[in-house]
Amino acid sequence: MLTAVQADLYLHHLEIQSNNPLGLAKFYSSVMSMEIYKLNNKKFICNGPSRKIIITQGNNKTLSHVGMVCRSERNLIGFKSFLVQNQVQIKEFNSEIYKAGSFSILNPYYDKPQFQKIFYLYISQLISRSLTDWHI
Repeated sequence: MLTAVQADLYLHHLEIQSNNPLGLAKFYSSVMSMEIYKLNNKKFICNGPSRKIIITQGNNKTLSHVGMVCRSERNLIGFKSFLVQNQVQIKEFNSEIYKAGSFSILNPYYDKPQFQKIFYLYISQLISRSLTDWHI
């Protein structure tokens, strides 16, 4: 059983929504010197030194989730055990970016409806595909 700090989790990305995801991706690419990778027509990854932003089709100025990565599968299992023991509801999370076994939890610290939908993703590893597979 491991806490988030003991499991060595770190911020991997933010996913934000835009009614023009490609336009916003181009903005971040220009302003923050980030490369753009197209996952599909509605989802783009902006990748820069020590930072990633996923931009997806949706409502402007909306944070979809914060993505966290666990450095080892063993630590992920220990952290998940900690969450279960503390009665945190865990939901499976399927994504084209993460391996099977990824999961999410609803942020329990906000009582405002607009913040309750923020999910923290605790994931073991990225899938084996390289970002260059999606480069535009």
